[in-house]
Amino acid sequence: MSTMFPADYGDRVYAGVLGKLIGVYLGRPFEGWAHARILEELGPITSYVHERLGKPLIVPDDDISGTFTFLRAIEDAGYSETISSRDIGRTWLNYLIENRTVLWWGGLARSTEHTAYLRLASGIEAPQSGSAEINGKVVSEQIGAQIFIDGWAMICPGEPARAASFAERAARVSHDGEAVWAAIVVAVAESLAFIESDIETILDTAVSFIPPDSVIAGMIRRLRDLRRGGDDWYAAMRLLEDSYGYDRYGGGCHVVPNHGIVIMALLWADGDFDRALMIANTAGWDTDCNSGNVGCFFGIRNGIESISSRWRDPVGDRAFVVSADGASVVTDAARIADSVVETAHRLKQTEPRPVRPAFHFTYPGSVQGFSVRSGRGVVRNERRADATGLSIDAEPAEDGRAIVATRVFPDAESLSRGGYGLPASPAIHAGERVIARLTDAAGCRAAIAFSIPNGEGSDRWFTGPETVAEGAVELAWVLPETGQGPIAEVGIVLTPRDGDRARAVLTELSWSGTPNAELSPSLNPLSRPAWVNAVDAVETVPGGFRLVQNRGRGLLIRGARSWSSYALEADVSMHWAREVGIAVAVRGLERYLAVLMKPDGTVSVVRRDHGDTVLAEVRRPVQPDTTYRVVVSCAAGRLVATIDGEQIFDTEVGRVSGAVGLVTAEGTAEFRRIAVRPVVDGDKESDGVEVNP
Repeated sequence: MSTMFPADYGDRVYAGVLGKLIGVYLGRPFEGWAHARILEELGPITSYVHERLGKPLIVPDDDISGTFTFLRAIEDAGYSETISSRDIGRTWLNYLIENRTVLWWGGLARSTEHTAYLRLASGIEAPQSGSAEINGKVVSEQIGAQIFIDGWAMICPGEPARAASFAERAARVSHDGEAVWAAIVVAVAESLAFIESDIETILDTAVSFIPPDSVIAGMIRRLRDLRRGGDDWYAAMRLLEDSYGYDRYGGGCHVVPNHGIVIMALLWADGDFDRALMIANTAGWDTDCNSGNVGCFFGIRNGIESISSRWRDPVGDRAFVVSADGASVVTDAARIADSVVETAHRLKQTEPRPVRPAFHFTYPGSVQGFSVRSGRGVVRNERRADATGLSIDAEPAEDGRAIVATRVFPDAESLSRGGYGLPASPAIHAGERVIARLTDAAGCRAAIAFSIPNGEGSDRWFTGPETVAEGAVELAWVLPETGQGPIAEVGIVLTPRDGDRARAVLTELSWSGTPNAELSPSLNPLSRPAWVNAVDAVETVPGGFRLVQNRGRGLLIRGARSWSSYALEADVSMHWAREVGIAVAVRGLERYLAVLMKPDGTVSVVRRDHGDTVLAEVRRPVQPDTTYRVVVSCAAGRLVATIDGEQIFDTEVGRVSGAVGLVTAEGTAEFRRIAVRPVVDGDKESDGVEVNP
């Protein structure tokens, strides 16, 4: 196994991720349409058509969320090259919230992924969970394995055998047979695209990893014969419709017809990104899935320069990767690429890469969702010998200020929109320290800014201490508690001299530290959706929440995987339940620490890692409908818990980090006066000034 990466590996991954996003967004508005209907109603697909169909462009989608969520199995398994299907299946259980995130929850023996999830949840581990033996041939050969395979390919640049091996292990969690072979072909092709441009050479290698007598291999041979014979792609489409169509391959969305479209796009695109997307989308069937794979392949193969601004500008890198890890739901192509590249390096145990800030703009053309939020103007990526960053040129609003920001929590419209669910947590909270670095600010007064939505479509902006930005300058601000709702956007505010435009280059923006925040719901209607809901029912009550869980254990989760050295505190009242409590170091639904109280008077410290390990236990009276003040701190490798001021536990847990959670199992409980506090107080800074542009 080579430990070398192509010199432009990071940029190629970014191009692949961006190509995936663009492909999905392009094809999603007419997903499921037949070829003839697309030609009749839309014509050849050469640009985004969402506005013509009255649909939004940037939406949560299983093709994106599954692709980049399931790859987290590598990190969760300790960056092991020998990660198994069983390990990857556990990642499904850790990050998927049943009926709410990532998948089409179409039901047992109807949705392949839902079927596999139900097998996993019942104790049937992968790869048996995806086998035709228990799920049937038709269900096990639907398209999902191919959809979610791009990430596994991108961690294996130029290493087709590794890509094939990872792809098979990932695919067999939910699929079997032809679906596995299709996933392997796509993964090998994308792996080779880092180092090889010739499509025939790529396909020769890709098919060598699957059985030659498989339907997928035979279909690829027939398509390649047509291409060599000089036929156009419409002739290839007729072959797919006549010999490999949905009438021959049943289920909701079989892999064989759709894999044919992916291969057709590769063969007839003449190496062109735009033409490849046109073919994949005009062909029809599962347009967003096919277009996503094709966009990823050609993004990797051709590089970022092949993706024009007409595709990039409307997207602005923006993405949702929806899972139980709520703080990473609102993301962008650059941060996704960083995660993929980091995974690849850690897997090969190369020299540690420098930690990048969340927003760094070093990928060519990246804007990471930033836009002018107050005032009028543009932002663009600028690459120079002395500075790379986000170039800002804006006319200030009437108050003399221009605000440039990006989202760290979904807007109200996205949260309320139908389709795939969007449980999320704000990425930034009060008490965390935000740092921004600027250059070329031309004497503007500059400050960090954040917004809190009012739930009615407008935002309230808060700004930190101002600095006159001459040359290069660093801004820093510990964000204050406002008590008004979740932080939705973060950025900078520029105040130029009278009559001037606001100009600067933002080279990076990041945040760190321990939150110091009230987490109980406020009057803001978005304060409830700021918690990731993995319980059967949640109601807002004065100062808190009522949680209902009918079977098993449910969690309401807030915060980020990076949180450490904090205490979670809450008033806890059990109406009646098998157990209630609060969790820390939450890294999914199956990985956390919790202090749990049971009605029989047992109070325990539990480490959850796909099963419970009791670390400590005491007997203490626990009465129904009685409120207990519970405080659990996790710092310096120890968990300390108090109930009504009495220390109950001081337990060694090792150095951990993660979000916080409220826990209820098989019953109903209430949690009020919820807050997260640093174990050691941090620096205090000015509360800044509130502005309402």
